[in-house]
Amino acid sequence: MLLFVQFDRLLWGKHIGEDGPAARLARVLDDFPTVELVLIRWAIGPIRNMEEVRGELPELGDRIKHLSHRPIRSDVFHEREITGTLRRLKQIYWAAVVHERLAGGYIRTAQNSGAPLVLCRRAFDDEAADRLRVALERVVSTEAFVSADHGFFKAKETACAS
Repeated sequence: MLLFVQFDRLLWGKHIGEDGPAARLARVLDDFPTVELVLIRWAIGPIRNMEEVRGELPELGDRIKHLSHRPIRSDVFHEREITGTLRRLKQIYWAAVVHERLAGGYIRTAQNSGAPLVLCRRAFDDEAADRLRVALERVVSTEAFVSADHGFFKAKETACAS
């Protein structure tokens, strides 16, 4: 499962270290080792590669697995970075953390797919961390349930498969 997080407004800024938003996100992700972190990069600016991004957010380091894909017109429709990345990585389970002022297209995208969207007024604070934890529990458990073999198969199908 993928977790999209908006880099510039939520994680990077004046408050760094163990009380900062990146460290707070790292603590949430400690409980969800299967979640792959994707930074939404349309506003990252001059930072271009994964190592530079990881250098800006040492609290997250190797937890950052992907930078979102930049499809055509992502400068106008920021949510296309999510849909483009989902297609590129062939994923269907996801959640996102974005700033509420830029949430319009993200809300539509989340509603269309049923994915949870955590909106933040300022930085990624304790309240947002609590909401994200609940959202990730829901998505991770759904993915695990769907991926598990529940034994709902027919003997005839098993015989044909072998």
